[in-house]
Amino acid sequence: MSLEGLLVLLIHAVIGPAAVFHALLYKRDSRSALGWIGFCLFFPLVGPLIYAVFGVNRVHTRARELKPPAHRSRLIAYELGETAASVTGQYQGIVNVGYCITGQPPRAGNAVQMLCNGEQIYPAMQTAIKQARHSIHLASYIFDTDQVGREFIALLQERVRAGVAVRVIVDGVGECYSWPRASKLLRRAGVPVAQFMPVRLLPPSLSINLRSHRKILVVDEQIGFTGGANIGSRHLVQDTSSKKRVADIHFRLQGPIAK
Repeated sequence: MSLEGLLVLLIHAVIGPAAVFHALLYKRDSRSALGWIGFCLFFPLVGPLIYAVFGVNRVHTRARELKPPAHRSRLIAYELGETAASVTGQYQGIVNVGYCITGQPPRAGNAVQMLCNGEQIYPAMQTAIKQARHSIHLASYIFDTDQVGREFIALLQERVRAGVAVRVIVDGVGECYSWPRASKLLRRAGVPVAQFMPVRLLPPSLSINLRSHRKILVVDEQIGFTGGANIGSRHLVQDTSSKKRVADIHFRLQGPIAK
């Protein structure tokens, strides 16, 4: 056997089982693990390399899960019991599911308003930003730098200069839908911004399936917005000149839920 053949055999004997072992250990979704294992076995050389680039979760968090104090746990249990007792019929199941997922009981005293498309969504969000006095937290998967996106950047810049604590998170892939990227313009405007999983080659970070699709705006811990709309002119459905109009809805929330 030639040296090249021996080297290929050695690589196959090492990286193939290593990729399979890694998928078995770290993939929480059994279907995902099975898919990657099959891919690595059917493509013994290319498969493990593709898995190393796209299949490995490189998100490391320094945050620790803190258990609430005993009195806080009792308070949550009491609030959940009080809420569940006042809820009847089909909604009891929703209350239980929400608590199991978030560890928080439902909050009463909230006002919810549905907003349709950018024509309703963006003016409401921009009004809330203009009226912010203490804090603004904004997360968006797609943050286009078209006219709509630049309007948001200008408003955020003005609030930063007014002394409001502003924090923005954009997705590393989602912001690549437009150029220049939103994070660049936000930094240039002096707005604190962070990128979730920015795309880079060294060290490799090309995870296409591990993205932050959150679309959330919280102002002064009193008013919140969330739903399916990103930031960009694409959601202005009445603009007939646009070829990529996207219809979606958002919700304006006011009350304890925004804390």
